[in-house]
Formats: sequence, C-alpha cells, structure tokens
Amino acid sequence: MKKWLNVVLLSVFFACTMTMLHAAAASHPSFSGQMLASDEADVYTEFLAVATNGGCIQSFAVSDEGQIAVCIKGNRVNVYRSDGSFSYAVRYVTSGESRVFWDEEQPVIYLVRGDLCLLPDEAAQSISVWKYTGSGSDLLTQTVFTNCAVNGTFYQMLPSDFPLSRSKGYQLVMQTGGGAQQVIYTDTKDARNAVLHWVGIVGACLLAAIGIRKNLRIWKDLAHL
Repeated sequence: MKKWLNVVLLSVFFACTMTMLHAAAASHPSFSGQMLASDEADVYTEFLAVATNGGCIQSFAVSDEGQIAVCIKGNRVNVYRSDGSFSYAVRYVTSGESRVFWDEEQPVIYLVRGDLCLLPDEAAQSISVWKYTGSGSDLLTQTVFTNCAVNGTFYQMLPSDFPLSRSKGYQLVMQTGGGAQQVIYTDTKDARNAVLHWVGIVGACLLAAIGIRKNLRIWKDLAHL
C-alpha cells in the first residue's frame, strides 16, 4: 500500500512539474535569444490603434489559433484576430528587411539587420526587444509569402487588378472550409502608382504635342523665307 502511495505521489509531482514547465515555456519565446534592457535596445517602436493601409505586403504568418500578422513595407505589422478583425499594429524603425512569424500565440517581428526580435505583449502595452542568438535562416523559413493552411482555413495572396495599371497589387484572403472568403488586407499602393503613371504619360504627351506644334510653326516660318 505504501509503495502504491509513493507511486501516486511521484506521478502527481511529475504532472505538476511538467505543467509548470509547459506554462513557463509558453510564456517565453522558443527561439534562443536574450531580452535587452531599454537602454540597450536602440530601436524605436510604437503601437498603432488603426490598421496600416496601402503598403505592399512583404510576408504574413498565421498562428495555430488563427491569429494573423501581416508584415508591410515601411516597417509596420498589422495583427488580426482569428475572425479577421483588426487588433493592433506595430511601427518600428529598421534600415534593413523585416519578417513576421508566430511563436505559439506570440507574434515575433524579426529585424534581419541586427538579428533583433520585437515581441509585442497581448495587451498591446509594451514591446520587448530580444537579441536573437540562433540562426537567422531558421526564422526566415517560418515566414509565409504566398499561402498557408491552418486548421482547415486557407490563407493566400491573390492578385488584385487596378484600373489603368500594368502592375498588380495583392490581397491577403482568408477562405474557410465552407468556401466563404474574407479579405484581410489589400495592397492599394499600386492604385496610386497607376494614377501617377498615367499622369506622367499624359504630361509627356502634352509636352510632346507642344514641342511638335512649336516646331511646325518654326518650319512654316522658314518655308515663307
């Protein structure tokens, strides 16, 4: 009887220990790194209460629970809930490329130059900066550029044609197993570029027409000499 009691107590001890270890592991990033103090982290970051719109999508990532993070050109990341609604955005400063991925339900923004990782907290109150000590290629392989599937939901980048534009923008679309589609983010930068493109063409045509008219007038004057 005493032997069985010891076995039960040991089982309870190991179960409690594993639970505590699991909780501790879940509260810290699984990648190898060292958190930097505020005076060591020479990186400007801030939270945004509104979504960043119009920038080109560099990459995106989806957590196991369906949260979505979109890395946007211009050093911004939008974070969306699993239903596709906007949660918060992060702006930061870097002179190099950046990527985004999830460590469980923790979004991680990886700054390639400097091997730094930005970790926003769930309440969107603070951003910790980590010095990454692992292999940068390991993090880069976790980013998504085209499509991925998580728990029966499909996420993909689809081209979005803009009127009068030779180039294409892109949309990040979420498609459920039932076939319903929801646009998470739309790149509208090419729409503005298309307008500028055609304004430039029209301006060039006007200048050419003015030049031709001026030359014709000169040729007519020379013809009468």
